[in-house]
Parts: sequence; C-alpha cells; structure tokens
Amino acid sequence: NPSQTFPYFNPILSAAESLDIEFSYTYAGNLNTHVQRILIDSSHAHGGKVILGIAATMYNSSAYAAMDYITQDSTRCQTFVNSYVAYLQRKGYDGVDVNWEFPSSSQKSNYMRMMRIFRRALANMGTYNGVVLGNNGKGILTQTSYPYNRPLPANQWFVASELDTLIDFIMPE
Repeated sequence: NPSQTFPYFNPILSAAESLDIEFSYTYAGNLNTHVQRILIDSSHAHGGKVILGIAATMYNSSAYAAMDYITQDSTRCQTFVNSYVAYLQRKGYDGVDVNWEFPSSSQKSNYMRMMRIFRRALANMGTYNGVVLGNNGKGILTQTSYPYNRPLPANQWFVASELDTLIDFIMPE
C-alpha cells in the first residue's frame, strides 16, 4: 500500500513525498539536525567518514515491507535511490550501508538492481563544506546483510560475484 506508514525506515522526505510514504529512521532520524551536523563535522575534521544506513530486517516487518515495495518497481527504486543520495549530499554523509536482512529468493533480482542503481548514483558525491565526500568524491557503498549466522549460501539473497563489484566493503554485524 503506497500510503502505508513505515515508521522505522529512513528520513528521506523527497522520497516520501514522491512515493507517498512516510519515513523515519531510528538512529540518525531521531538525532536532531544540530547533533547530526556535529557528528558529521567532527568526523570529517578528523579524517573520518560517515555512512548512513538503511535497515530493513525481517524482525521489523514495516521496514522489510517498505524495502520490498520500493524495489519491486524500477522507477520507484530509482526515485528512492536518487532521493537518498541527494539527502546524503545535503547532510554531508559519505555513503550508504544497505542492511536488508534478508531478501527472499524472489526479491534477489530487485535487491541487486537497487545496489546497481546506488553504485551509479554514488559515482560523484561532490563536496560539503569544503570536504570531499566519500572516497575521493565517489560515495561509499557497503552491505551489512551478509548472512553470517545462516548456513545457507550467500547467493540465495544476492549474487555474490556481482555484489563484490558494486560494494566497497561488507560491514560486520
């Protein structure tokens, strides 16, 4: 349902407006803008990078449903990614960590499409307050949803050989 509220997703207002979905985020979204600014500026001042995560786990059915809904349609997915990257640039984040636990076999192709779209959209992050974002201007793309505690092969949730060409590194859980 496109008008459904997904209370634990992401603070991307333009995506929410264009998709008619309300988003909020339990971590960065609950920090006020001033606190986010301090954390990002302090990290950048010390040479650090700040990555904003997308969390869609099976343990949070609303976020999982939101990720499924967004990725089912290529236009909707492109709109979401473009809005997400624009948010990263506006706020000074260096990249995104995608944590979808775990796409079903039928969602695998949608997940891989979203990761390809993210990789292209992150190609030129630019600068924020004189700081070159990402890794020399290329946004950082990471993935946390590696099934570390599951005996099934990784290719059930994603195409490991292709994902390896798209992401910069895997974030440990």
